[in-house]
Amino acid sequence: MVLLHGSGAANHSWRYITPLLARQCTVVAPDLPGHGFTSFPRADKLSMSNMADGVRELLRVLDIRPDILVGHSAGGALALWLARDWPECAVVGVNPALAPPSSLMTLLTPAVQTLTGTGIVGYLTARLADSDFVFNSLMRSTGSVVRPEQLALYRAFAKSDRHASALMSMFAEWNLHALAERLPALANRVTLILGAKDGWVPAAATAQVAKRLSHVALVTLPDAGHLAHEEQPERVAEIIMRLLPPP
Repeated sequence: MVLLHGSGAANHSWRYITPLLARQCTVVAPDLPGHGFTSFPRADKLSMSNMADGVRELLRVLDIRPDILVGHSAGGALALWLARDWPECAVVGVNPALAPPSSLMTLLTPAVQTLTGTGIVGYLTARLADSDFVFNSLMRSTGSVVRPEQLALYRAFAKSDRHASALMSMFAEWNLHALAERLPALANRVTLILGAKDGWVPAAATAQVAKRLSHVALVTLPDAGHLAHEEQPERVAEIIMRLLPPP
């Protein structure tokens, strides 16, 4: 089982669910390029296709063929991008970021692309994380109640210029329209777990894009937000484990 975290996070995002999944399978939970403790690649290497190449190469080196790909948020989009490499592999998206960004964010993308190479965007983003008000407001907007130790890790990464630069570079290079065009051809079984309280990736928008998938099941968690796998690890693990092939 391969777990792909979302943008701005690292594999700490899976810390509560990994031990549950590891009872029955081998779990691989890498830090994605530019995130966590990885080195920072060129900004254009943080596109969805290039990040997929990085994950694909990692699994080749480890000699692992996944039975299940699990992705959270942007990691959910990445899992679906990779899915056609292994058509027999089940895919799980936890609040996957599949819907195109808002019109405002689309207008801002050229400016972000221009400035990410200078380090200015990463610096400014990291400085915003220094503000208790900004950071706490941002985390509340997820609709999730996050444990203090997780908040501390999210903030430590957010205050890193390098990590913040990777986040913004990833945003500038992310092409959800290209992903949407690939979805109808996927033969994989797909399960999307949607937190009804998600303030970042609204469940209704994700469900709309999910109509492009041929084999998809939607599971809604009424009391969960964007970080559903951190709030309800046992419930999310239960849903995922149902998809494991028989021993």
